[in-house]
Amino acid sequence: MSRVRVAYTAGEAIGPDLFTFYRAIGVNLKQLYGQTETAVFVCMQPDNQVSADTVGVPCRDVEIRLSDSGEILVRSPGLLKEYYKNPQATAEAKDAQGWYHTGDAGFLDARGHLKIIDRAKDVGRLADGSMFAPKYIENKLKFFPHIKEAVAVGDRREQVCVMVNIDFEAVGNWAERRNLSYAGYTDLAQKPEVYALVRDCIEKVNADLAADEKLAGSQCTASWCCTRNSMPTTAS
Repeated sequence: MSRVRVAYTAGEAIGPDLFTFYRAIGVNLKQLYGQTETAVFVCMQPDNQVSADTVGVPCRDVEIRLSDSGEILVRSPGLLKEYYKNPQATAEAKDAQGWYHTGDAGFLDARGHLKIIDRAKDVGRLADGSMFAPKYIENKLKFFPHIKEAVAVGDRREQVCVMVNIDFEAVGNWAERRNLSYAGYTDLAQKPEVYALVRDCIEKVNADLAADEKLAGSQCTASWCCTRNSMPTTAS
């Protein structure tokens, strides 16, 4: 690894801890964004502008535009000409002005870096019109080692709620180090100490969301702790 001059990650988002780890050991890991139809990548993080939650700035000769729904549109000389023998699919993906519809939703931050938040079809709105990106919230929660699965609910609702499934092994080890006894998954998941642990994770995610003007309204105001053999029980 000491011979790696630069490395890139793309596709599904990786956790900030993993991203920071590789950079801490001297690997110049950066993020990029693109699709097969865009000739691989259209955005890339420049040196000295690396962030765990963006995919960089548009490359030379690449134009990025956001539709009214928040979908990312791309126009560049590297776009596909057409899908092979499929004019209908071509017309759906590429409009008359030459903009390719990526199907991803995101926005440009104050530095001009693109931030991917979800698939466009999955992005909703809260009752007050605030943007709601469930996968973005769920991924942030699942980056914590104590959370195995998370489901965010909020489209057309007054507030965002999340259902959380703890990681039994990780939380079990955490409990044993604190001499916290438990009799199986259900008992562990319902411990007040575990509720506090999950709440702390949610509060950290809320702090990240609050820093983004477009996502500040998606902060989780309630949390749920799911067990394997019972209905969810409120944790807030």
